[in-house]
Amino acid sequence: MHWLVEWLRDALLWQLVPVVVVENVVLHVVAIGLGEVASRRFAHRRVSEPAPPTTRLELTIVCATLLMNSVTTLAAVLLWRHGIVRVRWDPTAWAVVDTFLLLLVMDGAMYALHRVAHLPWVYPWLHQPHHEYDKPRPLTLLILNPLENLAFGLLILVVLAAYPFHVVAVGVFFVFNIVSGIVGHLGVEPLPDWWVRTPVVMNVTGGSFHARHHQDVTANFGFYTIIWDRVFGTLRKDYASRFGRLPEESTAPRDSRPE
Repeated sequence: MHWLVEWLRDALLWQLVPVVVVENVVLHVVAIGLGEVASRRFAHRRVSEPAPPTTRLELTIVCATLLMNSVTTLAAVLLWRHGIVRVRWDPTAWAVVDTFLLLLVMDGAMYALHRVAHLPWVYPWLHQPHHEYDKPRPLTLLILNPLENLAFGLLILVVLAAYPFHVVAVGVFFVFNIVSGIVGHLGVEPLPDWWVRTPVVMNVTGGSFHARHHQDVTANFGFYTIIWDRVFGTLRKDYASRFGRLPEESTAPRDSRPE
């Protein structure tokens, strides 16, 4: 690990750029590949209808998203070099506290940003393209407006610059972030039915939660947990009863619009 830190600190920009791009491409290809495996493994627990064949437009948007994610990663490294983004390396149990703190803060901040993206004067030009894909699959995670992607990237950078989280917390967050995103776009539910009846874990999102958001844009705005949806009353009333199941016809309008 020490050699990697030294390399990130000393590498020239032309050396950093290809490494960052390759790292993002490999990470997302592996994640999407595992997501496709999970989609087939849990095909008997569909929470949305199967997605249509992938189009050239989708692949183009995915490539643009990967480039934007690479820009965010590169910016994080450069800000770290200049001492704006800081991380702690001390071996301490506070790494666990930092992990939960970072996840909670980002969950709340991303919920708020997601609500902004659904405002009537923002939604049509910023977030609606993502919702054109109401039959999600793992690749749908990367179907984003570049400006929307930039906003989420800036949010992460601001949070990391505001407080020196432990390096373990940062690593766990980024892994959890992509895993949560892929699970939310599987189109199936990999979690068992008892999940929504078990304290603590019942607040962690799965495939049903975000799939329902793609079918009803007025509810289920959370990312990692359903805590903020409970607090602000945006959790679908049938979330628990339809967990791991396709929505009823009357509750999945194709042309839903935000309030």
